[in-house]
Amino acid sequence: MQSLRGQQHCINLFDVYEDWESVYLVQQLAPGGHLAERIKMVKGQFQEDEAAVLVAQVLEALDALHSRGIAHRDVKFENLLLMSKDPQSEAYNRVKLCDFGLCKALDDTGSITTISGTKLFFAPEIVQSLHTAKPGAALPHHEVRYDLKVDIWALGVVCYTLLYGEEPFKNESDSIMFPKIRRGANIPTTASHGAQDMVSCLLCLDPKQRPSAQQALQHPWITETLHRQMPKLAACRRGSHADVTESMLSTSWTVAHCSEPHAHLIPPLLS
Repeated sequence: MQSLRGQQHCINLFDVYEDWESVYLVQQLAPGGHLAERIKMVKGQFQEDEAAVLVAQVLEALDALHSRGIAHRDVKFENLLLMSKDPQSEAYNRVKLCDFGLCKALDDTGSITTISGTKLFFAPEIVQSLHTAKPGAALPHHEVRYDLKVDIWALGVVCYTLLYGEEPFKNESDSIMFPKIRRGANIPTTASHGAQDMVSCLLCLDPKQRPSAQQALQHPWITETLHRQMPKLAACRRGSHADVTESMLSTSWTVAHCSEPHAHLIPPLLS
């Protein structure tokens, strides 16, 4: 988190305090709640432009992590925090990636060999590893091998849900859900061709064919949407910048309030 400080689409860590019993992390406040709450509030009815702006921000956050050789491994609705609950606020559709507790760096082979995360968002290469193991047996070290692309798949699950109002794989028992993940998602035709193609790319079964975060940011569905949204996005540059001060902390140091340090979404390709 310290290495990601200043990354505009990740929750920032401002300071760390330690006493004899605990370590206190002073993190950026996201008053808009998490994406699962927003999905429930709007009943899954996201406009395509709105979905594209949200997905682009998460891709920026993942690119920042992946450029450091680190996988998040738990991209899901609850780990995407929004900066406002007010639909009239320019911060309404600003999203931040949070919860880096399951992050893992690639090993010398460019792989990760331990399984972690939320099953509904498991990529097929992880599910395949689980499928080949005998029930109740530990997975041999060499049979579990995946890379940064598992985060791209998980974002595909998020993107699908924003566009279609339901998850591509129902949260059922493993014996029912895992085979569905291994077969891949059926992409409805109710969204635009660009949106359908974006979801298909993110949910590509073959991780070698799945785009990187940086490549996904170049997808026409993202770039064309951001060009249309440029006036609104440019207005976000007027967001204020405030540091954490002593008055923003509770006396026990367990709660921190701070303004967003950089409030805008203009990816490098559009700057």
